[in-house]
Amino acid sequence: SHYIRFCSEFGFEAFPDMATLRSFCREEDLNPFSAVMESHQKCPDGNAKILAYLAQHYRYPVSMEKLVHVSQLLQVDAIRLGVEHMRRHRGRCMGAIYWQLNDCWPGPSWSSIDYFGRWKALHYAARRFFAPVFLSACDEGPVMTLSLSNETLSEIEGTIEFGVSDRSLDVIHSETRPYRLPALSARDLAVFDAGPYLDGKERTRFFWYRILSGDGGPTPRTAVLVVRPKHFDFADPGIQCRLVQEEGFMRLVLESASFAKGVRVGFDGLEADLSDNYVDLCGDVVEIQVRPHDPSVSIETLASALRVLSVRDLDREGASACRISIESAMTLPRN
Repeated sequence: SHYIRFCSEFGFEAFPDMATLRSFCREEDLNPFSAVMESHQKCPDGNAKILAYLAQHYRYPVSMEKLVHVSQLLQVDAIRLGVEHMRRHRGRCMGAIYWQLNDCWPGPSWSSIDYFGRWKALHYAARRFFAPVFLSACDEGPVMTLSLSNETLSEIEGTIEFGVSDRSLDVIHSETRPYRLPALSARDLAVFDAGPYLDGKERTRFFWYRILSGDGGPTPRTAVLVVRPKHFDFADPGIQCRLVQEEGFMRLVLESASFAKGVRVGFDGLEADLSDNYVDLCGDVVEIQVRPHDPSVSIETLASALRVLSVRDLDREGASACRISIESAMTLPRN
């Protein structure tokens, strides 16, 4: 491992949103190796590098839209792993800045916000892995070391939870640990060997962790696969999407019947700001605030335009089948 005192300008490229690509590209040129696409790629062999890392970790996507999706997940994986590692070694490493924030023109790049201000998966993820109180896992095979980072000016205390579930979200094993952590510090809280609970079923079981209570919590579960995503046997996630009209925004509530990784929410032909996106559904209900750029858009129109993609869809035609409903804010319970 590399132990760094301060790291700046480390990055990984990803393609921007399809709407951004279409701003300069005809449909027949939506290919990473077309002349138009290559002219907008300013990293030598940049597209080839994205595809090389894709081959290591994910199944090959069947469309340009899904290539965009998985490139953004790869970007998250690369930056998150670096930031988590550096945060676990606070005291030796005192800062990390990824390259880059935004773009001066449209195209594939290292940015987390594209030329038109559309957020890539990385920008949503950065809000999570740069959270002042943050739990991470260093995985070495099935052995997981859980570390908590506290970037606040106060001592914090609470409880973490971790365990193993199968793809149907049945919990095979779980444990809790209390924590008390001084201000401006990081500490390993637990070392857990998930091997006995994976029981040779690494393709259908996964490790997870979360802050259960206290400062920074509760947080949704974070999933860790022991095999690479391309080898995990994802089941039909059975995603349910509930849209609720609130004052000034709409609330999208996501849950699933089985584990879903890298779930992206989008709206065909509509632009909207989302409070979160590219999430894993591993047993928790996830709520996302949706603010359409056109305030006159009805909740019915938004529901009809809703489209959901997950890692399971990469090598399949179409998107994840999901049940969409519209509910009253008065009847839908909050978590």
